[in-house]
Amino acid sequence: MPLRLRLALLVALAVSCLTLLGALYLYASLGSSIRATLDRALIQRSDRVVFQVSSNALPLATQGKLIPSKDQAIVQIMAMSGRVLYASALAGSRPLVKVGSLEKATNQRMYVTEQPVKPGGNSTLLYLRYAVSSSGKVVVVVGTSLDELTDSERHMFHVLIFGVPIIVLVAAVGAWFLAGKALLPVEVLRNEAEALSRSHTRARLEVPKTRDELAALARTFNDFLSSLEVMVANQRHFVAAASHELRSPLASLSAELELAQRSGRNIDELRQTVHRASRKVEDLIKITKDLLMLAAGDEGMLSLNLETVSLEQLVVNVLEQFRQRADELEISFALDVDPILYANLDAKKFEHVLSNVIENSLGFAPVTSIILMRGRLVAGFAEISVLDEGPGFPIEFIPRAFERFTRAHERKGRTDGGAGLGLSIAKLIVDKHHGTISVSNSSNGGAITQIRIPLTQTDVLSG
Repeated sequence: MPLRLRLALLVALAVSCLTLLGALYLYASLGSSIRATLDRALIQRSDRVVFQVSSNALPLATQGKLIPSKDQAIVQIMAMSGRVLYASALAGSRPLVKVGSLEKATNQRMYVTEQPVKPGGNSTLLYLRYAVSSSGKVVVVVGTSLDELTDSERHMFHVLIFGVPIIVLVAAVGAWFLAGKALLPVEVLRNEAEALSRSHTRARLEVPKTRDELAALARTFNDFLSSLEVMVANQRHFVAAASHELRSPLASLSAELELAQRSGRNIDELRQTVHRASRKVEDLIKITKDLLMLAAGDEGMLSLNLETVSLEQLVVNVLEQFRQRADELEISFALDVDPILYANLDAKKFEHVLSNVIENSLGFAPVTSIILMRGRLVAGFAEISVLDEGPGFPIEFIPRAFERFTRAHERKGRTDGGAGLGLSIAKLIVDKHHGTISVSNSSNGGAITQIRIPLTQTDVLSG
């Protein structure tokens, strides 16, 4: 259902409820007001008649003969026995009230509603008052027709029956046009957004100069478009860079396989070709896994299997994986990790972080140098530092060290098969652990990579 129609219906419903409540209140107030007016008129009239009775100004029937009166008001004076002593022309000679009501009137003033005085008329409201005349105790009965009350209520009912729907209809139509006018700027923004979606340009929505919610909406949407453009640009760069990184090992693998198919090659040459092809396949698998992990991180789907881990043991396990390669490169490892450090982390993924950092150090550390792994408690965090004696990070590389497909030394990195994803993945995993990672250069030369993660437990391992 369109918003404009919903607004019109809501306004119509609200106006209906309010108008109906107002009509009921007006109807009840009108009846109450007319009834109060009639009551005052009856009381005033009864006061006059009682005064006339008390002063013997009215000719009362004493011998059973009712003296006719031309009074146009409804007035009767009745003895306690029920006999009519005085009656106006409109009241008639038939008693208006029963004897039981007369007896009650001696103790209190009271109202009685009787049937119509004349055919086709309405009920009559009677007011009874006790009085004393020269002939004894009497009850003064004054009355008035309820025609005025009934006619007014009927007229008000007809007015409400026809007036309320008209008011509701006018309110709904007015709400329809007002909603259309109020939503016109929204429709303009929607049309502009639709045009932008078709044009695929870097244009933005025009921000209204009204300084209201619509202007804020336009600004927010423009900010969203800017963020979306950055996201799309990063995604395109990611895809282009990934394609570029995969192209090189695939081309090398294709060349090796083509070389293996040539005739006249001996067993040793084939073995060397298969070995080189196998290395290329390993590079492809590693790049693919890295890309998948980055994609999972971008989608917020990177999950962690957390457990309490000794950081010293974790570092030892990672170093064991690089021991043979370090020996081949004549590089030594030095371990200086406090054994009291424990952290709640995903051991396998954190091993991946340390492996990427150590891989970088091994790639650039000189022969016979030492790579130091240090672990300390710093301000409530477990800090693991990796220090090497290589050339260090280029100054221009440090600000963008954790960007994807970025290498500290482009030429050597490509020769070694690195895709420039190691530090990016390391940052992704460390961030997931609510930690931090940074790179810098030592004053004595060499690169420093520092990783800090929240410390959940400190305990001294028993010997």
